[in-house]
Amino acid sequence: MNDFTPSLALDALLRHMPTDIAWVPAAAAGLAIVLGLVLMVRGARLVPALVSAIFAGSGVYAGLLASQAFGTSPGPTTAAGGLIGLILGFLFFRLWVAGLVAALCVAVALTVYGARVLQGPLGEYGGRLKDQGGAQLVSLKEPATTQAAAWQAATAELWTYLGERVPTFQASFYAIVISAGVAGLLLGLLLPRVARSVCAATLGTPLLLAAAYALLHGRWPQADAWFDRWGVTLAAILWGLSLIYNLADMVGIRPKKHPPVARPASA
Repeated sequence: MNDFTPSLALDALLRHMPTDIAWVPAAAAGLAIVLGLVLMVRGARLVPALVSAIFAGSGVYAGLLASQAFGTSPGPTTAAGGLIGLILGFLFFRLWVAGLVAALCVAVALTVYGARVLQGPLGEYGGRLKDQGGAQLVSLKEPATTQAAAWQAATAELWTYLGERVPTFQASFYAIVISAGVAGLLLGLLLPRVARSVCAATLGTPLLLAAAYALLHGRWPQADAWFDRWGVTLAAILWGLSLIYNLADMVGIRPKKHPPVARPASA
């Protein structure tokens, strides 16, 4: 079985990339690095515009689908969809940000739970798949529907397996999702500046590191080993620095400016 890794996925993508556009991944990685840095240092102030842009793009896509379904003119329909999405994103961005914080809290809580409780059963499950000669997970040749069905079947099998190996798994999973989700939602609604800073750091840090990894992969032979060893530590440090910087920017912390020294008037 070929284990799913970022290196394997990236290699699979590059193998299927036409040679005449081989420069696109490097250019996209460079652009992503710039965007990640912007989010890490100024992202908290850009969250409303970013959320509005995402919803505007979603509205344009929804309008395009609606024009195809109802046979209307694509131009006005997509424009109306984009405008509606832009308004919804602008009006309710605090709610969307709170939802992102809630999802982050759920992900962190499930990660901690998995590391403390599910590490053994997950290792046994992976070993059982290897003994059974599991199929390769990354393949761009298979239709998307086939890949989606395979992932759904694998997820259902893993869910059943963990429920059998850890009797409290399913109840604990739902309890963690509900409690962490509610806590994150309240945090996002009651402390909007903190929520925006968390979102900026959470979006910018992985974007920067993923783009740096994609840019160095294949160009620096030690990149994979270095990221495997220090990637999590570096991500934690950059995330913390980005959170502090964005939060300081949001609350208006600036170096104190000393008043100019008054000079005596000349006689």
